[in-house]
Amino acid sequence: MVTDINYKAAWEAADEIKSAATNPGFRVEVAEVDVTVEQSVRQSMARAMELFGRIDHCVNCAGVSSSLSLCLNIPSNSRGHPLPM
Repeated sequence: MVTDINYKAAWEAADEIKSAATNPGFRVEVAEVDVTVEQSVRQSMARAMELFGRIDHCVNCAGVSSSLSLCLNIPSNSRGHPLPM
């Protein structure tokens, strides 16, 4: 599942991913998500689980950070605020 606050950009990325896929059964879905709104994130995760039954990878590349971290380690109360540089 490709998510972005910009729905058109998410579809463009999904189309590119789909064209690179080698498995004929590969499937990609798209959702508009605002990572600064917890409910938006929760809804997209629930939709991914509904569609695919599991989430194998989660990449949070919204914003910037001075260090790498798992998206699960970012506290929900920090969403919508820049991380310290």
